Amino acid sequence: MIRIISILSFITILFSGCEKIFEKPRWDTDIKAPLIKTTLGVDDILKDTSFKKDGDTIKLISRQKIYDLNLDSLVKLEIVPFEKNVKLSTLKLDSQTIVRPITLGELAREMRKNGDPFGQFILDNHGQTMPFIPAMTNLTAGPLDVDINQFFEYAELITGTMVIKIENQLPLNIARVQFELKNKTIPGPPLTNETYTGLNSGTSQTNTVNLAGKTIEGDLVVNVQDMDINGGFNVPIDTSDAIIITMTVKNVTVSAATAVFPAQDVVNEKAETPLIGMGEVELNLAKIAKGRVKAIAYSTAEDTVYFTYKISSGTKGLDTFTVRTKIPPALPGQTISKDFSADFDGYDLDLTGKLRDKVNTFYSELTARIEYTGKKVNLTLDDSIYVVVTLENAEPSYVRGYLGRDTIDLGSGSIDIDIFKKIESGTLNFETVNIALVVENGLGIPGEYFINNLTATNTRTGAIEQINGIPPGFITAATDNPYTPAITIVNLNPADAVRLLNILPDKITYNVKLAYGNPPTPAPDYSDDDFAYIGTSLNPYLDIELPLSLKANQLALSDTVDFVSDNFKTSVNSGTFTIHIDNGFPLSGDLKLYFLDQGNVIIDSVVTNGAILEAPVNAQNRVTSKRPSKASFFVSEAKMQNMLRARKVIFKVSFTTNPNTNPPNSYVKIYSDYDIDFKLVGDFNYTIE
Repeated sequence: MIRIISILSFITILFSGCEKIFEKPRWDTDIKAPLIKTTLGVDDILKDTSFKKDGDTIKLISRQKIYDLNLDSLVKLEIVPFEKNVKLSTLKLDSQTIVRPITLGELAREMRKNGDPFGQFILDNHGQTMPFIPAMTNLTAGPLDVDINQFFEYAELITGTMVIKIENQLPLNIARVQFELKNKTIPGPPLTNETYTGLNSGTSQTNTVNLAGKTIEGDLVVNVQDMDINGGFNVPIDTSDAIIITMTVKNVTVSAATAVFPAQDVVNEKAETPLIGMGEVELNLAKIAKGRVKAIAYSTAEDTVYFTYKISSGTKGLDTFTVRTKIPPALPGQTISKDFSADFDGYDLDLTGKLRDKVNTFYSELTARIEYTGKKVNLTLDDSIYVVVTLENAEPSYVRGYLGRDTIDLGSGSIDIDIFKKIESGTLNFETVNIALVVENGLGIPGEYFINNLTATNTRTGAIEQINGIPPGFITAATDNPYTPAITIVNLNPADAVRLLNILPDKITYNVKLAYGNPPTPAPDYSDDDFAYIGTSLNPYLDIELPLSLKANQLALSDTVDFVSDNFKTSVNSGTFTIHIDNGFPLSGDLKLYFLDQGNVIIDSVVTNGAILEAPVNAQNRVTSKRPSKASFFVSEAKMQNMLRARKVIFKVSFTTNPNTNPPNSYVKIYSDYDIDFKLVGDFNYTIE
């Protein structure tokens, strides 16, 4: 036992001191691996092009806009700024009545002052009844003050009348009285000089005086120039008895006054404002989408002026466009200003003027008003309101009238055609083709088109085809109420269209003119019914429509798919690539594969001639089932490593129509459910470590 244990210990020590290194196992095997599986259908072939399905058939469509004529191109709403420097047009004063009694005591004191002893006699006998008083002649009195400052301090009258009523409240009859009314401090002739006769006690007489052109101050005087009084018996003497002079001033307008003014319009200006830069355009209505009325007003008036600007022909529902502001009083000899603005959005602007007999013209009113304050202010007709009103950034949403006429020479323009861009080579003949000038007219104006020529160019091959001599024609106008755009379609001759498109153009050049509008009537007719809405246009398009019914000869189509080979690129030795194809198109063809690295640079390729067999068709030339085919190619280890660096693979198919169609050489129709399946399988010799 001891010997056995010793031997085992020796072996353990021996092996713990020596470590044996073994190689990993390594062997080669064959593995079949699918690398790409994809289906290429009509939608994929036509990717990035315009196409339309008509039932289960395919029509390629290309629509290119040539021009855009819209409301902004036709009409700009600009006005001459409404600018008025208006002096106060009228200043009115309220009717006023001034009562001035001339008492017996005043007359007696005047008589005494003039040396007549009878004056003192009257004063001494106040309250007594005199048995007899003799007649008195050539009596004078004055100046007797008349204060009307509570009404005005100063006034230069344009118009006015004064009704003077004189009433005799003395106990004696007045045979004759002559008096004058004049300003106290302003030199000049009297305002009036009146004579009354036969004015018995207790009676009155009235006279009217024209004050037009006179100047009146607030301090007046009355001078009794001559008065004759009849005598009498048993005459009671009361020095408070009087001759009552009542003066009523009315119908007064002034050119200047310091007065208590009643509420009144001091400016009332009406104007018709034209649009500018309209050319032949004659509008009777514009609906405003957006815009702003801005104004600045200046006033020299020493009173608060209430300013109103109204565009009478601008309405929104039942509302008329109106802006108001208040301008504070100006200091004497100075001017004060005020800015204001208001949105004009959504208003209908009638452009036929005040009497509806114009075009491009709107009617507005400017008023300035003062209100009654009970305070005396100084105003003159030399005071003025100066205002500037502008309509800024006005954009119409609708216009109606005559929208003018013009010919737009579009010249030589070109449009890119992308429906053939996946076709790299070969020929293609279409059974039918339609090329049309389609004019979608959203404007209520007629027009005319002129197509001088159309030229198709294939810049890859250099092929060119041209059509000349296309007859001109008319463009129908849109209609209103309800709004309905009009579409005018001008189809080219089908044979010419086929000739243009059979060269598979990528560019079509045109030379086109458009004319719109009719000449206005010699005498403008304001019921013209041209119209345009915002957002609507007159748009000419070039439409290309071709059903996929065709003949092909080496017609090259291509598509690109991703290729991920990271799992293989260090372990695959060599192998065979097999492409399995299930073709659902009634076309045969060749297949080329191009392998691209991450920089999209071709690093290898494979060519298989005649690998794609056309699908079988029935009596109606409709594919009944997909036709399988395959192509294989051996790849050496060196080539394999190169190809496995690829990140993308381009499948390029060259299709050709089978000449043995029924009937022979007939066109083949492509339907929307046609497709072709590709599966790339690698049969690799793979090293496993």
